[in-house]
Amino acid sequence: AEAVRIASSRGVKTLIDGAQSIGEFPVNVGEIDTDFYSGSVHKWLMGPAGVGFLVINRKQRLYYNPHFLPAPGGGGRTNTEVEPRSASALSELGTPNYTLRLGAGHSIAILQQIGIAQIEQHMRRLTEQLRAGLRDISGVRLASPPTWAFSSSISTLQLQDGTPERCQKLIARLLDDYQIVVKFRPEICGIRVTLAAFNTAEEVDRLLAALARLVPIYTDVRG
Repeated sequence: AEAVRIASSRGVKTLIDGAQSIGEFPVNVGEIDTDFYSGSVHKWLMGPAGVGFLVINRKQRLYYNPHFLPAPGGGGRTNTEVEPRSASALSELGTPNYTLRLGAGHSIAILQQIGIAQIEQHMRRLTEQLRAGLRDISGVRLASPPTWAFSSSISTLQLQDGTPERCQKLIARLLDDYQIVVKFRPEICGIRVTLAAFNTAEEVDRLLAALARLVPIYTDVRG
């Protein structure tokens, strides 16, 4: 919010990509007061892929000019009378996918029933458990910010003297031998571990045990 205030005081419009925030942390878009706030449903909201949202601050609605508009007259009460359309209505083209929208709504309702604050606390505990366990494994380091205030439940790991080939082989072994799915980040030769609301402490222990066995194989560290 402070960055938004500084930008606004200098006449700079702001757009926040909230794809990695909504659903993991409590977010009040009104308090942030950004000009635009976007997000996707398939990430932390755990809804269907293909659904997203864009929140437009009321003071910026006049600047919202989408490239494609529905046919003239859409939304009018008669063929000759056209009603002014809202910014959100201007984005509607053709027949929407109601199934995806219903799925998104149900996903959000479930998360609200659990409580976003409770979900954040759960994922923080799992993340701290993971990072504490990594300190006991030689040959792997945490590339993500270590403190929760500047981080999330996404942890990126790097192997000592790791090469892309070694990282990808370790990732393949995690999947084939332990049914654990992680992601390769080629730009930093990293291994991204994402903990979600449905993960458990037992699963984190299983991942740490698998890394303790595999890391020495794919690094120059021998236990």
